[in-house]
Amino acid sequence: MEAIDFNDFSPKERDEIITAFLVKMRQANSLSSAQGFFDNYVRKFYKLPIKLVNDIVYCQRSMRTILMAHQTIVRVFDQENDAVQSIKNTYLLELEDDLYHLNAECQYLVLRLRNDVDRFCSAFTEQSLQPNETLIKELISGCIVPLVVAPHLSIKPYYVTERPTEKELLNKFIILNGAPQLVKSQPVKTATPGSAKRRRWLHCPLHCRHH
Repeated sequence: MEAIDFNDFSPKERDEIITAFLVKMRQANSLSSAQGFFDNYVRKFYKLPIKLVNDIVYCQRSMRTILMAHQTIVRVFDQENDAVQSIKNTYLLELEDDLYHLNAECQYLVLRLRNDVDRFCSAFTEQSLQPNETLIKELISGCIVPLVVAPHLSIKPYYVTERPTEKELLNKFIILNGAPQLVKSQPVKTATPGSAKRRRWLHCPLHCRHH
């Protein structure tokens, strides 16, 4: 089995071959020894969905952009008098809401990725073998993290809503030379029952693992 190139088969054919092999292993009371084959199969043949990976990376980078804009607005407005602090709070609340919804989109993508992994492993799990979660996390992070931190890589989303860049965010709220800029009359957002939750969430570490 280790010598088979499963790339030569359709997903349905792969599952049939693996299921037949595992049934024989079970009949020989040797099913537990198939875990190494399972790990090797995942390592060699699982391919993360490109568009899904792209959008998870995009969400991660967009969240980082919002956090950087948030920090800049806090720094700039803290240099001003108390009269503009309510304006600062309005801007920050809008950014926090954007961050909250962006994180929700990212978590949905993560669930889709997990479903894809589960489908790939289904021939094994149906025979009571469980995937190596450490291996799965290593494969995912090894694919996603380098793309998140790549400094000159431009990414456009496939499924999620495109977000403004950091420069566009700062242009929306402040002049880039550091002086606060009032936006044209916009209604000030009032606190909602979810706002406190979102503010608490903002200060928690972001955990997004990565069609």
